[in-house]
Amino acid sequence: MGRGGARDVFGEPEKLVTINVSGRSYQVPHDVTVQRALQFISLEYDAITIDYGAYCWNNERGCCVCRYVPKEGARPVEARICRAPVFDGQSVETLPRGMRWVDPPAGAQPAAEPAPVSALPGAAVGGVGKR
Repeated sequence: MGRGGARDVFGEPEKLVTINVSGRSYQVPHDVTVQRALQFISLEYDAITIDYGAYCWNNERGCCVCRYVPKEGARPVEARICRAPVFDGQSVETLPRGMRWVDPPAGAQPAAEPAPVSALPGAAVGGVGKR
C-alpha cells in the first residue's frame, strides 16, 4: 500500500468493497460515493493525484464527470460521481478532470470532459436545492 493516510481522513472503514478503476482493483469503504472512493485510493494507495480545487464536492458545478457503471448490472454512463454510491465489483472507466494517475495503467482513458448540468442524470431543475 501507498502512504496509508486514508484512515486519517475516513477513519477505519467498517467494511471494504472492491472496485475496478481503469483495469486496476482497489479496496475502498463500502459507504462512500465514487468520488470519495477515488479520494480514498489517492490517500491509501498513492495511485491518483487530485487537484482538490477542481471539485465542488457537492453536486453544484458538474466538475466530477467520468465514465462509470452507476449500479450493478447497468451499462457505463458519463455522469457525476459526487452523489453516486460505490458498490462491490463496480467499474470506473475514466477519471474525472482534475484527477491523474501517478503511474497510468496501460490503455487508461483520458479524463472525461464535463457535461452540461442539464444533460446529467439527476440534474436538479432550477439549480441544486431549489424547488
